[in-house]
Amino acid sequence: MTGGLEPTKPTREALRTARMATLKSTPSSPEVSAWVNQLAVEIEAGEKERGERARTRKAVAMVSMKAALGAFLGDLLRAADDGPHGLVYRSLNSNSFSDGAITYDGFRSASEGLEALGFVESFGGYRRDETIDWGDGVKSALHSGFAARSRATPRLLFEAERRGIAPPDLDRHFAWPPVGRTPKLVLNLKTGTRWSFGGKIGGLTMPIPTTAETRRLTEEVVCINAFLADMDLVGAGHGGFHRSFAMGDAPDFRWNKGGRLYSYGADSYQRAKPSVRRAMTIDGKPVVEIDVKASHLTILYALAKVPLDIGEDAYADLGIDRDIAKAWLTATLGKGSPVRRWPKQSADDYRARTGSELSAVCSAKRAALLIESRYPLLKDMGRLEVTWADLMFLESQAIMAAMHQLMEAGIRALPVHDSLIVAVDHRDAAVQALMDGYAAAVGVQPHLTITEGHA
Repeated sequence: MTGGLEPTKPTREALRTARMATLKSTPSSPEVSAWVNQLAVEIEAGEKERGERARTRKAVAMVSMKAALGAFLGDLLRAADDGPHGLVYRSLNSNSFSDGAITYDGFRSASEGLEALGFVESFGGYRRDETIDWGDGVKSALHSGFAARSRATPRLLFEAERRGIAPPDLDRHFAWPPVGRTPKLVLNLKTGTRWSFGGKIGGLTMPIPTTAETRRLTEEVVCINAFLADMDLVGAGHGGFHRSFAMGDAPDFRWNKGGRLYSYGADSYQRAKPSVRRAMTIDGKPVVEIDVKASHLTILYALAKVPLDIGEDAYADLGIDRDIAKAWLTATLGKGSPVRRWPKQSADDYRARTGSELSAVCSAKRAALLIESRYPLLKDMGRLEVTWADLMFLESQAIMAAMHQLMEAGIRALPVHDSLIVAVDHRDAAVQALMDGYAAAVGVQPHLTITEGHA
């Protein structure tokens, strides 16, 4: 694990892509159990020597610290086997420990004790406290930040190797139990879609190569699934996420097309009607759904570096019915160029919803004329060479960044493509996370719609 080299200072990218310390592993060998017992004794002795603890720990507190030591060692050693930086993070928000086997006090004692012994090196995070003014005298506090990163020091790795606790035998020394809502397949890749007779034909499934990038992408989804595994979701289903990429056969494919998170299960909350989602609860609390207005249109204008003002509703006041305007924009952004004939799917959806023929109510050419007068950039979509998969990827990056920001604060969030669902008391944090996520991935802050639940 050490490779005989002193670790270098982690890069910004290494800090950003740190592995989450899930604290789900447990010692499963005599070597690790004996090491945990010795570390607990050394940590307590060090605390007494520094005057941090006057009396011996109570038996319950010692058990909690030992459990945290075993779990944290598993995360540290597993991360060290990933690469030269081996960074992990863990939110110290006490709420993130409420449902797990590891207690907040136990983890604090274990992590601080390992650092005092020179076994862990930490890189500080930060906390930002703000007040959001919603107008009309309504204000709320927002706490955000960046969780501290930690990694095993060469001393810890040397001691692990001396005790025979090293790859490729980590699975013998630590049990990594299957986590609920953690599907086996977490990455999906398909070929590009194509258009035929006015309709879109889906891509074919492609094999997933084993590379450093696919390992990183897999680990991201696994960490999200592990973080949400204990979530009490009532009102709809969720069988864990997989992340689906598209156009894998494109010459410029670099895991940069598609990338949305999809929830497994026929009863998945993502498949549910908005009214059903609004009635859900997360960990016993009603939810709020925060939606990005006209997400793909916002991203397209940001890529072209053209200002965009969508007002209260991107699809309203265009001279045609709102649903028709949204159907045309969706079809155009999906095709990559302005549609002049309604796709079969758009016509079928409109007929099923209204009982009328879409082309008889409004031709695609008339819709194009009206909508392009409001959004002239759409005329040049073909020249911009931006596909739906490019727009979806940037959207997915923004959502992933927002989810990670919330995870670091110990907050569970459920994505619905361009929106996030959180417990209502985390509304402000989710708003800020979406703003920050889009700013980082796209370069602009989006307009949001906030819908309160009614559980």
